[in-house]
Amino acid sequence: MKVFINTRFAVLVAFFCLGLVSLSENALSDEFSFFINYTANNGLPSSKVYDIMEDSKGFVWIATENGVVRFDGNDFKDFTVREGLPTNSTLRIYEDRFGRIWFLSYLGPISYYENLKIHPHPLNSELKALGVGFFTDIYVDSLDNLLLAKFIGGHIKISNRGIITDYGAGKTNNAKKIELIAKENKLIGWFTNSESGTLSANNLYSPDHEKIILFIESPHINTNLAYCSNGKQTAISIGQELFIVERGQIVEHKPYKGLITGLLYDQNNYLWVNERFNGTHLYANNRFDTTIKSFLKGKTVSKVIQTSDGNYWFSTTEDGIYFVPSIRFNTFNKNTPGLANDNIISMANFDSVLFFSTTGKKFFRAMITKNHLNKIKPFKFNNDIVTNFNDVLPISRHDLIITGITYEFVKKKKAYPNYLNPPFRISMAGYGYSLYKTSKNEIIVCNKGGIQAYKGSRLIYASIEDSFHVKTFCVLELPDSSLLLGTVNGLYVFKDGKYEKHKHENPILTTRISTLNLINGDIWIGTFDNGLVIEQDGEGKSVSVNDGLGSNRIKTVLQMNDSVIWIGTNKGLSKVLLIGGGKMQIISYSIWDGLPSNEINDLLYHDGFLWLATTKGLVSLDPNLLNKHRAAPVLIVEKIAVNGSDTVFKDSKPKLACSQNNIAFYYTAIDHYDPKKTTFHFKLKGMENNWRQTNAKTIHFDDLPFGDYSFKLKVKNATGQWGNTYQFDFAIERHFTETLWFRAIAVLSLLAMVILFFLFILHRQKKRDELKRRVLVSEQKAMRSQMNPHFIFNSLNSIQDIVLNKKTGAASRFIVDFSALLRRILELSKHNMVSLSEELKTIELYLSLEKTRLSGKFDYRVSIDESIDNIDMGIPSMIIQPLLENAIWHGIAPLPKNAKAYVSVKISQAQNLVYISITDNGIGRKKSLEIEKARSFGKATGLSNINERINLANKIYKANIKLQIDDLFPEKEFTGTSVRISFAIIE
Repeated sequence: MKVFINTRFAVLVAFFCLGLVSLSENALSDEFSFFINYTANNGLPSSKVYDIMEDSKGFVWIATENGVVRFDGNDFKDFTVREGLPTNSTLRIYEDRFGRIWFLSYLGPISYYENLKIHPHPLNSELKALGVGFFTDIYVDSLDNLLLAKFIGGHIKISNRGIITDYGAGKTNNAKKIELIAKENKLIGWFTNSESGTLSANNLYSPDHEKIILFIESPHINTNLAYCSNGKQTAISIGQELFIVERGQIVEHKPYKGLITGLLYDQNNYLWVNERFNGTHLYANNRFDTTIKSFLKGKTVSKVIQTSDGNYWFSTTEDGIYFVPSIRFNTFNKNTPGLANDNIISMANFDSVLFFSTTGKKFFRAMITKNHLNKIKPFKFNNDIVTNFNDVLPISRHDLIITGITYEFVKKKKAYPNYLNPPFRISMAGYGYSLYKTSKNEIIVCNKGGIQAYKGSRLIYASIEDSFHVKTFCVLELPDSSLLLGTVNGLYVFKDGKYEKHKHENPILTTRISTLNLINGDIWIGTFDNGLVIEQDGEGKSVSVNDGLGSNRIKTVLQMNDSVIWIGTNKGLSKVLLIGGGKMQIISYSIWDGLPSNEINDLLYHDGFLWLATTKGLVSLDPNLLNKHRAAPVLIVEKIAVNGSDTVFKDSKPKLACSQNNIAFYYTAIDHYDPKKTTFHFKLKGMENNWRQTNAKTIHFDDLPFGDYSFKLKVKNATGQWGNTYQFDFAIERHFTETLWFRAIAVLSLLAMVILFFLFILHRQKKRDELKRRVLVSEQKAMRSQMNPHFIFNSLNSIQDIVLNKKTGAASRFIVDFSALLRRILELSKHNMVSLSEELKTIELYLSLEKTRLSGKFDYRVSIDESIDNIDMGIPSMIIQPLLENAIWHGIAPLPKNAKAYVSVKISQAQNLVYISITDNGIGRKKSLEIEKARSFGKATGLSNINERINLANKIYKANIKLQIDDLFPEKEFTGTSVRISFAIIE
């Protein structure tokens, strides 16, 4: 139940608001097993806190002198004047049934938080005109009528229509009766009657209020009043007096020295009473003769609440707030009378006597009574102890065996310390890490040299005698009387005087072993870094943090009963529930569950209570109270922003315009259990299907394309618990340019444009090709025009030679043939293509003239292969003659006069290709080139002209004409030349 402070505790309010009292800061003792103190140094705007409240969503709201804070367990969100508060100094926080968070300020104006914004009350000016000063409490009924408790008595009602009614305070002198008006565990008014008059509870506007009438004579009628109820009992405090009421009758009355500042019945029906300057007091079982505990002594606790997840919050007027996850742990530490150290190394009990050691070389005994320690006394030795005690093994209430970390226990190398106070007998079992008692009452000491066995204080065996010298941390006697040793190198078995490596297949069991236990016939093996291995019938089952263990470093294992095993680790306490069928459930607890420390060094179970040796003291607890699972985190999406603007959606699946494609989600999680380890997981279906993890509290999606989307968000806490999942479905509409009709029109338009463009390009290319063809034809004609005067020049030279040699008849025949050849050349120059037969006639005439010109210096032969089936096929004109001319002029002509020269022309066909082969036995290309270089005049252009003509013909007719020139006889002086030309048949 929550605590509610009445409207007329003027003294306390004045103390809070006017700051009449200032306390010096005192060191806080470890009153709680674990707590977090939030002050102005780590998140709060002020350490002076007037009120604290949990809202319906799970947020904790904190009212301070310098503003209001909303806390989700990890982040503080401040609200001040800048965010809309009328004034920073806020006295009370209240949530109404409509989810609005109300704030009462010291200067009077009231305001409320709704839809992520703070709104000042529209009637603040009218309220100020009433001269109330400020209000100390608030209530909103189901009709949205507002009740405000005034600082100086009475209350004000603001109806849902905005009508203000002022109810003044009644007469209070010599009061005999108090009438309390309450609703929903909220004290909304109180009146008194005296001999001079009575104020009836019916004066209040609402008839459905619960009326509690008490006949109380008290000098504190005009002072502070607090009220709370658990349904069966009602606790009422007036000033310094506490009353417990059942069925209208006072059943308990308890006075306090200081002013009572607040009351609370928690979820266990324990009553908390806050006393000014003296902290808070906890009572159980409706009994006030015994105080369970007192906390925060020397401080003024303004409010105590227990949130829905079971955590406690304490607000103070000088030291901020305290978060306490549990009060179920009894902690005994250096602040406990009789103890001097927090770090408990080991412990053991014999009946109700507890023996334990701490750092600082201390050793204690105490009496266990339920979950408390009594008569804590240190052992005092005559000698100065120089070591910590690693383990203790009680043989009886007065007979102990202990071991230490070093061989020498006392100064001056005396073997054993001498206990000062009989009747205790202490036997020092050498030095070691742990002690173990066998079925033969032999004491095994595990140390860095293996094991040693003792009878009392007498050493009877050392493993070094059998050449076993491995650092050993623990030992376990098996049913066959063999010993299982846990060492730095894994498990060993000692049987029949022999040491052997334990046979197993689990590689974990070759690592450092920290503890060994025999539980229900199975061997539980704790390791230093690799978790737990449970060996059953030779098979080992590994258990690690992945299965729920708090840590893989096992420090101690304790069997409480057949189904419950406790495991102490360096990161908390783990409870293993054996369900059956080889299955188990593991629940782990840490400081966030109230443990004073995560480091558990040893465990003990006695008389229904579990005892923990930790680095922060001895802890006792009722294990049955740890069965409750902690609350899962609560995910809250606070707002959605579209294109940077906060947006409220009316539809369950809104459709956003194509321009509204930038969306952001702002969220938080309420989780007070190790909140730094809280993680968020999200995915946006429609864009990706994989979950992504983040610690951020904002997710942005920018430039989303059109389509349907489903945003999912969930939260997981430090223990792996998943909270609620948030889902938001939305759609982004297509841009008109992405609609089907627009795309159809666009495609058709584009297709038309492509066709028109293609036709334009085709037409333009056709014109270019025609122009190019004409240019090429002109170039070819020009090339032939270049070759005609070249041939004419050579032929005239031949005629000149004949005439000079006075061969008139020969000259006449030559001229006739020359003129015929000239006419043919002129005729052929008009055509790009000629028939093969016409080309043969031309070269026959040309070869005849050249033979005559050179006085029969060579013979020639023109042959056509039988493969030629069409002598009238078309070939490029004047393509053979220049090659013959080149062979005669550059190959044959330079030969000696008596040389027997020849020129051969052979024409053949293979498939669709024509091959023309021209061979001669002239001087060859190399000597011809030397002659060319020796000339002092023009350079031969025949071969270059031939190449140009071939290139032109290839471009025009795509004839793929290829020319190849080789030496015919490369080993001879006159190598001769072979010219091979091929081209495709042109129809």
